[in-house]
Amino acid sequence: MNESKLLADLLALKLQRSSGKALHQQVYEVIRQAIIDGVLAPASKIPSSRSLASSLSLSRTTVSTALDQLFAEGFLFTKQGDGTYIAELNLTTRSHQQETSEHSSQANIDISVSSRLGKTPLKGRSIVFNGKSLLPGFVDHSLFPYGLWNKLCKKHSLQINEALPQFASGNGYFPLCQSIARHLAISRGVHVQAEQVFITHGASQSVSLIAKVLSEPGDSAWIENPGYPVIAETLEMEGLELVNTAIDQEGLCPSREQIERSSPRLMCTSTSYQFPLGYTMPIRRRLELINLAESKNCWLLEDDYDGEFRYKGNPIPAMFGLENNRRTLYMGTFSKTLSLGLRVSFVVVPQSLVESFQAIYPMFGNFSSIVTQAALTELISSGQFAKHVSNMRKVYGKRRRVLENALVGDQSEYHRPFNPGGLHIVAELRSENDELSDSEIMEAISDTHISCIPLSFLYREPAQAKQGFLLGFTSGSEDEILASVSILQSAVQARGATLAPL
Repeated sequence: MNESKLLADLLALKLQRSSGKALHQQVYEVIRQAIIDGVLAPASKIPSSRSLASSLSLSRTTVSTALDQLFAEGFLFTKQGDGTYIAELNLTTRSHQQETSEHSSQANIDISVSSRLGKTPLKGRSIVFNGKSLLPGFVDHSLFPYGLWNKLCKKHSLQINEALPQFASGNGYFPLCQSIARHLAISRGVHVQAEQVFITHGASQSVSLIAKVLSEPGDSAWIENPGYPVIAETLEMEGLELVNTAIDQEGLCPSREQIERSSPRLMCTSTSYQFPLGYTMPIRRRLELINLAESKNCWLLEDDYDGEFRYKGNPIPAMFGLENNRRTLYMGTFSKTLSLGLRVSFVVVPQSLVESFQAIYPMFGNFSSIVTQAALTELISSGQFAKHVSNMRKVYGKRRRVLENALVGDQSEYHRPFNPGGLHIVAELRSENDELSDSEIMEAISDTHISCIPLSFLYREPAQAKQGFLLGFTSGSEDEILASVSILQSAVQARGATLAPL
């Protein structure tokens, strides 16, 4: 077939003059795809821009712009005095049969991907994140101060000329570092300079930043077992060897043998409300770990993921704030108080490490939007953030009591009070059937939009795993909590088991 006529006919058929896409872009895409698909044969001559423009009733500029782009990308070439030709690209013609069998042919491709892809932060995601009811650790977005937040974002987007010069490449948006430092002094007993605060976009980046500054591949890290999987997997991806460390009712509890035989570079712990078991670390254990870190010449990583939420008395001061503590790094987040979607977290480091972190920090990039950081700065400095958190405590505290009563009811055997903190409660699965698992229960209720996390998923050593559930009370209403607990208990009881507070 005459290639010139074929191309003119193809363009006449494909061009959509009423669409919003520019005509020169359409001409370019049609010719490019025809070359890739082998519709236009290699080394064949195509019409001149003048001829194509005339046959298609387009301006010559439109056609020339498209052809110029194809020349630039190597799809076309010219023979001096002889016109324009299709380049030899060694592209395999795609037949209809090849296209329909493309999916199956992928199996023949050797796809070598990183082993990191096998290290997912939470296994069985399809049966965990099935809805929002009883989902632990996720905020109720109906409580978010949308009106105020929108006003602040609009204000600071219009004043971006004032915000940009205050972005410090070594820390993040520096006014936010200052606001966080002031807030921590009031709410968490942490007294630091703004330069000790580093803005990140989540726990994974915080941990990765710490690992890059303080460790070498092959160093060891003591992690909680059970514990927060994101911390463990991030450290593992950074090349550290993980040492699973037991948890007792006072938190991280390394054995005597572990202390004698292992010298970690990092010891990772959640002190205010251990994830997932919910224990609060007393001052005695905190001092023991600080002294141990000194003797081992290592660093403590304190994850204060929900330290703002205590429903009786004041929040427990952070371990970072203890006197003569030179070994602790503190991780905080706004994911639990505002929204995960804002992607704003932070790391606070000892003064002795500031210069080292400032040297590494600019390499990371992917910081939260400067408008978001500026809006958050004003939210904190105006006192509205503290007011918002106070309101969340009241709402969540009430929902927590509803969940407690739904679990315990009038059973007098559960006289020990719940730890009045955190964003979830752990319910243990008790059964005489050793084969019954929490994941089996989750599979059974997979069509109910209940998304509590099986406790066994958070143990790194399956033989040690307890069976149970992390029951969240923050993302749903009181009525939703009652209805969901009833469904869960029915599924458990139908298998001859019971739920009991851990």
